[in-house]
Amino acid sequence: MHARIFFSFMKGLFLLAGWLMLFVFAWAQDTPYRLPDVYALRGATIVSNTAPPIENGVIVVRGGVIAALGDSNTPVPADAEVIDGTGHTVYPGLIDAFSSLGMPAQANDPAYTSYERGNTHPNAQIRPERQATVLVQPDGGQLSRWRRAGFVVAHIAPPHGIMSGQSAVISLNSGSTATMVVVPRVGVVMNLRGRGGFEGSGGYPSSLMGAIALVRQTFYDAQHQQEVWQAYLRDPNGKPRPAMNRALEALQPVLERKLPLLAIANNAEDIRRVLRIADEFNLKVVIVGGQEAAKVADELKRRDIPVLLSMEMPEPLRSYDPLSPPTLTSLRNRALAYQNAAILHEKGVRFAFTTEGLGDPERLLRNIRLAIANGLPKEAALRALTLTPAELFGIQDKFGDLAVGKTASFVVVKGELFEPRARIEFVFADGQRFKVSEGTQTAVAPTPLFRRPRDWDAENTSSLLEASCCFHHAHGSTLIHMQSHDHEAHACEEECTDHLTAGVPPRQDVPREAGMQQGEQPQERSGQGGASDDAPVLPRVKLTPLMPPPADEHNTWLIRNATVWTMVHDRPLLNTDVLVVDGKIAAVGKNLTAPLNARIIDGTSKHLTPGLMDCHSHTAISGGVNEGTNVCTAEVRIQDVINPEDVNIYRQLAGGVTAALMLHGSANVIGGQSITVKWRWGKSAEEMIFKESPSGIKFALGENVKRSNFRTPGQQRYPASRMGVEQVIRERFLAALDYKRRWEEYRAGKRSLPPQRDLQLDALVEVLEGKRLIHCHSYRQDEILMLLRVCEEFGVRVGTLQHVLEGYKVATEIARHGAGASSFSDWWAYKIEVYDAIPYNGYLMWERGVVVSFNSDSNELARRLNTEATKAVKYGGVPEVEALKFVTLNVAKQLGVDKYVGSIEVGKQADLALWSDHPLSGYAVCEKTFVDGVLYFDRERDRAWREELEKERQEYLKGLRAESMFDERRPEREERREQAAETPRGEGAPDFAGVWQGTITGGDPLPPEGVPFTLRIRQEGGRLVGTLETLLGSQEFSIAAPSGDALTFTLDAGGMSITVNATVSGDRLSGTISAMGVSFTIEGRRVPNV
Repeated sequence: MHARIFFSFMKGLFLLAGWLMLFVFAWAQDTPYRLPDVYALRGATIVSNTAPPIENGVIVVRGGVIAALGDSNTPVPADAEVIDGTGHTVYPGLIDAFSSLGMPAQANDPAYTSYERGNTHPNAQIRPERQATVLVQPDGGQLSRWRRAGFVVAHIAPPHGIMSGQSAVISLNSGSTATMVVVPRVGVVMNLRGRGGFEGSGGYPSSLMGAIALVRQTFYDAQHQQEVWQAYLRDPNGKPRPAMNRALEALQPVLERKLPLLAIANNAEDIRRVLRIADEFNLKVVIVGGQEAAKVADELKRRDIPVLLSMEMPEPLRSYDPLSPPTLTSLRNRALAYQNAAILHEKGVRFAFTTEGLGDPERLLRNIRLAIANGLPKEAALRALTLTPAELFGIQDKFGDLAVGKTASFVVVKGELFEPRARIEFVFADGQRFKVSEGTQTAVAPTPLFRRPRDWDAENTSSLLEASCCFHHAHGSTLIHMQSHDHEAHACEEECTDHLTAGVPPRQDVPREAGMQQGEQPQERSGQGGASDDAPVLPRVKLTPLMPPPADEHNTWLIRNATVWTMVHDRPLLNTDVLVVDGKIAAVGKNLTAPLNARIIDGTSKHLTPGLMDCHSHTAISGGVNEGTNVCTAEVRIQDVINPEDVNIYRQLAGGVTAALMLHGSANVIGGQSITVKWRWGKSAEEMIFKESPSGIKFALGENVKRSNFRTPGQQRYPASRMGVEQVIRERFLAALDYKRRWEEYRAGKRSLPPQRDLQLDALVEVLEGKRLIHCHSYRQDEILMLLRVCEEFGVRVGTLQHVLEGYKVATEIARHGAGASSFSDWWAYKIEVYDAIPYNGYLMWERGVVVSFNSDSNELARRLNTEATKAVKYGGVPEVEALKFVTLNVAKQLGVDKYVGSIEVGKQADLALWSDHPLSGYAVCEKTFVDGVLYFDRERDRAWREELEKERQEYLKGLRAESMFDERRPEREERREQAAETPRGEGAPDFAGVWQGTITGGDPLPPEGVPFTLRIRQEGGRLVGTLETLLGSQEFSIAAPSGDALTFTLDAGGMSITVNATVSGDRLSGTISAMGVSFTIEGRRVPNV
């Protein structure tokens, strides 16, 4: 019974809402309101970008353009509507440099449906043919919000996807869509993280490296389409007609540099990834977002690449828990958010401000004021809001400045634009006047239950001073933390460290302030988009790595009188010197003479070993270890997603590790391309690559790839059996041979058109040609034999068998094949297929002649590889030197770099570790680590650096004026602050608190008796918080308490903007309620709060 009543009520409610909206739309269409064509604004200060300010100036608008502009002597036309601008300042209309304003918000919106039909790209993430001018659905409420923030022009772009479509520039006038369009096509939008954070939402790609591979393949496909069509049109006779894909056709202007690639990239490494793509295809690029653009400002300036700069910033940090204080990383990110624009300006990088990521456009001015307080000149801020975006979009002849003949698009401000108490009174857009001062503060949307970490509040940072990161996933409103060493397709991607630099915030999200309860609304800012008068000013942010990079590049050393483990002698050499000259080992012996420029280290009682090497690492991989969607993803590359700022690199240097094999995960039969790196902390991702190392690729067998222990959404992926795994390898090898044959035929002139380049098959051809080593995740002996036999059938030698925990059963066969074995030291029984693992595995394989290494497969374990090698001595009695080879020379042999590293021999690169004790001892501490002769880790310097880091942290906290939660004086200060925040009411001033009831009237479509309403208001300090209850439901609002008797607030009801303007006199309330341009009368009285 109650259910029927409820559903009947809801049906009536939706009918009433639809009836009201339909009437309003029809009324608005049938009753045009003609605005005057001529205005004269006089008495204001006129500020432009290219001329001195004009005090007591005059602006004349006629026919949508500026007809006259000058001082007080400028004639005012007789037919003009005169506006008194006394006490006001006029600025060029603000331009939002990037926004999704007017775009369908949901990815499944019917507006996108037409782009899913026909000859579009097979991957739904690639939709460059979408056009903003077709998709835009301007909503009056949205346009009003942007104009209220001072915007008269916006650069809009379709959201959703990795290549989401073509952007456009529109004017925020009140005309039709056709009259709004200023520039129909600006560029094509690319977002490498547009998949939505890579949280296993299904479909390829599910990782950052997958997104990069998809983008690269798409551009190669577009180039191929252009090439074959040109060849066909030159001579169509005897040639098949090529295919024409409209998505690839939409990319031709980008490949021809006629349109820029608008690349959304926030962290510094993502920006560098975009630049590498631009270099590969010779593209013109514009960075969108750029929250860490300051870190690459020199490169952006050198290339003259502009930035459409996001101004998303953290909420104020008012207090902190001293037992878990803000990490230095989060404080640096906060400082960078405040100072990013100032640094770009100093470096000469062109930038324009956007509302991207803010949700509320009125927050932009507040955040710009924070940037100004932290070093950005006001003139530069104004230019970034006006003339610079106009120049970037090619509309500077009409917008971006104030001059006769330009479009009459400007903003009129009470006070000065960048002052905290400034208030935008009205804007002109294409000569149309919009009074915005009456459109007051919008009620703030409730905070979502779960919010992705921002850079500035990521407290699970990877600083040496704090705890290690762990994997995390969203589940409701909690973070579930778990560890996984197998990196299965569903396993957690290591995003904690990545989030410290990624800075890809969710949209339409308002951060909750510290100490607020769930559902409570944040405090609204004072003033329009305002900021407090005391904006925090932070010390200049340091753009260097968190932990110390090398003090210099010095690479000539003499280490005297150490115990030297050369790896070429049966036992260590006592009291021996090692001379390093220009980064290479020059001599090993006693009483060596040091060159004049050598620095001398006393190695007495210390042990010197080659730098340790990790043959299985997932350290420093951004955006996902696995591209776990397809059974073969040989096209993805680990080298594309190296994060050189991952502090685990430094930690591993502190454990004597100098090099590692960075591997794709084990979610696929054929995974991504691996890369061997040297841990050159403080260098770029490219500089970390071990150039002399052969290329590699990850294969995997067993439970992970057939997914026997878990399920993923959607259809079960092939293969689901071990015999299916074998078939996948065989089929892909045959496909690669066929691909190779087609290219050979084309080069021999046997084919008229070139084959289409396939990045996946390119990598597999390299495997078949012996140019790329296979590193295969494996456990069971039957699968190990299967892989060896299939590879031998195709003439391929396996580089390493990874984990290989049943290798002891087939050690003779592994040795005969020539594969290396990189095993765990003593892991067993953590899943079914490793139940037969034994700790003697490494010893038994080594005894049979297999080149054996022990690996970490863990950020943490990699710091203790020396004691992992010790386990080979414990389990089997491997001689000490041979055991140490398990993490040095044997790894170098497996990776094909033993000519360069792995032992202490004359001519080899000086990758060295100096230990306080026997390197296989649990008491040994790594004191110094050298890579190419450069001192990358020094324990004494590290201790001093930690003290400097703590000083830096305290300086930031001082600048933020954040208070410890345990400070005894804090409650008193908070009480004084709250008292100061309360708005005092003068004698006779109205009291808004209470319950108000009455009716909304105004004729059709409302009934003659009107519609009842209840308004509940409570005062909390200096704020009014309440709800308006009508037949449309209940809507909440939270605003600053007015100083007078006028009550104004804006609500959102099902996407419809509703504004209440009322006056309170005693217990009476009267005014208007407006929706979609139609106003109704609202009258009520205060009633007892029952």
